Amino acid sequence: YGVGMRISHGCVRLYPENIEPLFDYVSVGTNVSIVNQPYLVGWLHNMLYLEAHQPLTDDKASKAKFKQTLIQRLKKESRKTVTEVDWEKVDATLEQARGIPTPILKYSRRLQDLTRYWDIIAHPTVFYGKPVVPPIGRYDWSAIAASFNQEIDAQQMAEILTHQGPSIPARVAISGGRYQVIVGPYKTQSEIEKVKRRLYREFEIDARIIQPIT
Repeated sequence: YGVGMRISHGCVRLYPENIEPLFDYVSVGTNVSIVNQPYLVGWLHNMLYLEAHQPLTDDKASKAKFKQTLIQRLKKESRKTVTEVDWEKVDATLEQARGIPTPILKYSRRLQDLTRYWDIIAHPTVFYGKPVVPPIGRYDWSAIAASFNQEIDAQQMAEILTHQGPSIPARVAISGGRYQVIVGPYKTQSEIEKVKRRLYREFEIDARIIQPIT
């Protein structure tokens, strides 16, 4: 669930089938730079490609600036190599923002023509290694870690907690029109109090403990 979402404290999340080839290419100790580049341009076999992603939520106000920088780069590449950019393909690639390298020179093949020959890999419905969050029974201890107006914010927080090491099992429940992040189950009061202290220490979250129903 966390792949492609901004819910990491430093992890780079990939599917197992993507991690496997990456492992063979990168040696231990390689320096890594995390960059924010929604538009990427590159050459391969005398063809110019454009890869476009939706700018991050925080950067949407700068979307026009990103596009202006891209246009300048494409014009520079066109002059340098005496090639002609198909600006309609550029606009379509930016509009779709599918994250797929797309040829953008005049007379290059359209993306929909290229995708006919791709092998489609279906991702599993349950991701490998995804922590299992057990249900909370009436005799279990739990706690409300956070409350949000938006479901996506609550889901992100639940995923962050669940994927910690060791995991803090969390799920989202709606109450009074708000989305609550509930952690648990825990069998004893001492266990949930320990988690409460950890939530405050690591996330500055002041969780509210929920006693079992007796």
